Parts: sequence; structure tokens; C-alpha cells
Amino acid sequence: MALIFAVLPLDQAAAPDLMKAATPPVLAESSFMVDDDYPAEALRLKQEGSTRVLVPVNKKGKVLGCQVLESSGSPSLDKATCSIFSKLRYKPARDAEGHTVQGDFIRKMNWTLPKR
Repeated sequence: MALIFAVLPLDQAAAPDLMKAATPPVLAESSFMVDDDYPAEALRLKQEGSTRVLVPVNKKGKVLGCQVLESSGSPSLDKATCSIFSKLRYKPARDAEGHTVQGDFIRKMNWTLPKR
């Protein structure tokens, strides 16, 4: 299975209130996906797609939720994307002075059916 993370820039005009961070949150650890991460329903229905999510991270690095910005068209893939990104650990965003602040982690996950 090939799951790909793509870094997407935050649209500053669309969300000026989210731009208080000079540097956005980053993953605190490397991560990888395995075939078991692919939702059973999406496998059964042979669904693939891309889900873009916004994960708010507080100034201590704790995940505050997950919002689907662009759906894959599959509720199970969208839900799995939020589940995966909500379980990861993050280093918090920092403002221009280097202080930790709340920020938003935005990623796109591409779901491709495993090759069997």
C-alpha cells in the first residue's frame, strides 16, 4: 500500500486568524503506515482517494481535533485520516519570538489500495 503525505501551505487569505504562528507544528516523530491502517470498508469497496486535513495543535503539542478540508469522497478514508493524524505526536508551533503557540498542522493523505 502506498500512503503519501503531501505538505500543503495554509491559505493566509482564507484563515488570517490562524496565522499567529511563525512556524507551524511539526511531527515530533517519524511515522509510517501499514496495510492494517487501510479501513476495511474502503478495502471492501475498493475505494481510493485523497483527504486533506487540518489538525489544531496547542502550545504543548496536544492535538485539539481534526477537520477534513477536502474529502476523498469516502467517509471511511476521511475518518481514518483524522484518526491517524490525531494519534501522532507533534512539536508545537512557534511565534516570531520563539515562544510555543497554538497552530495548525495541515496535510494531505493519498490512499492507494494495497498491491496484493
